[in-house]
Formats: sequence, structure tokens, C-alpha cells
Amino acid sequence: MAGLVMFGLLRRRYDISHRLKTSNSDLPVQTCLRLLVMCVVQTSLWVCVIAFSLWDASAQGLLPWKGVHIDWSYIGQYTVVSLPPGSLQRKLFCWWAVPASSLVTFGSLSFGGECKSEYIRLFGWVCKVMSKERTQEAIMLRTMSVSKRCVFSLLHIGHLTEAAE
Repeated sequence: MAGLVMFGLLRRRYDISHRLKTSNSDLPVQTCLRLLVMCVVQTSLWVCVIAFSLWDASAQGLLPWKGVHIDWSYIGQYTVVSLPPGSLQRKLFCWWAVPASSLVTFGSLSFGGECKSEYIRLFGWVCKVMSKERTQEAIMLRTMSVSKRCVFSLLHIGHLTEAAE
């Protein structure tokens, strides 16, 4: 189904880009296409994970429906030793699909041109603020006498060790 949707979107990509340009949308065409590609990758990833999970759940046979709803509030805990061989690796593969999906989303949204310019602007602002604080501290230290500098540095070191604890 996702493949059919993507095929239709690719066939009408000119129409989509024209509508985005004429509707004064805040969503640039490149971002829209990047989101479409991310949707295809996420859909493919999750179709594979769900198919694998269904195969793994039914590999040992399906349980009878007779006692499915009995003691439904019981939360079972299983030790690693009690799992069949290879079952732990299959379960861990399915569990780690969520962080992998998060990384795919982060990668597709964070490396666009508009994001890079925002990162550069943020990095410049942080550097400016940090250099301003260091400059003010250096000016304050130059105006102090030697004994006050020693007291200030001891207080500063004591403040840093308290913050570390």
C-alpha cells in the first residue's frame, strides 16, 4: 500500500511542487521530498520488523484460545535462561527497532540545508556568549589585587568541586 502511495506521489511530483510554491507554504519542496523519503524508509523498516515479529511469534506454534483471557492482569517475567536458544537475539532485534527508527527520523530531519544554517547560527551565538563571559572574568581578574585573585580562584575552585559532587 505504501508503495502505491509513493508511486502516485512520484508521478504527480511536479503538481505537488507547484502547489507548494503557489500556496505560500512554509514547507520547502526539498523538505517535503525529504519527509516523503523518510516515510518510505520508516514504512519499509516497520513492515520488515512486524513481519519478523509475527514470524517469530508463530514459529513455535500458536497457543489455543481456551485460556487466553484467564488471569489477564498477570504480568509474566521470564529469565534469560528460560528463553529458547536464539529467542533473546530475535526479541532484542525487535526492541532495538524503535531507537533505529528514531535515528532514521533524526537523520532525515536534521541534515537539511535550513537546519544546517540554524545549527551554524546557534553555534556562533554560543561561542559569542562564552567568549563574552570569559572576557568579563578576565577583566575582573586583572583589576583585582594579587591577594583578592587568590581568594577568588580558591572560591571558584571550591564552587566547581561542589557542583561536581
